[in-house]
Amino acid sequence: MDNRNQSKGPEGLNRAGEEDLFRRCRAIPAADAAQWLGMAVSPGRGRRWALCPLHGDSRPSLMFDTAGRWHCFGCGDGGDVFSYVQRREGLEFPDAIRYLADRAGIELTEERG
Repeated sequence: MDNRNQSKGPEGLNRAGEEDLFRRCRAIPAADAAQWLGMAVSPGRGRRWALCPLHGDSRPSLMFDTAGRWHCFGCGDGGDVFSYVQRREGLEFPDAIRYLADRAGIELTEERG
């Protein structure tokens, strides 16, 4: 029996299927997460732009690329979909996973104990 799958991840997240969960959440484009959080993001394919919510922005400086990553040319912050939700909402990593899984309809199994 593989005991690794029986242990708990951070903050009670069940590690059974953890790799699949991360893969599925990481596949969510950061631009989609931004729209879920109420941001206006330029429509279209390829690079998409928005006002950065992390600093006072008067012109769109926040870029979402086709790989699902984000970068702000104004404040220099950037990362993947997890870091975007963490910074935007002030969440810890496990809560960012819960948020993304809920919004994307991904079943998340948690153990408390």
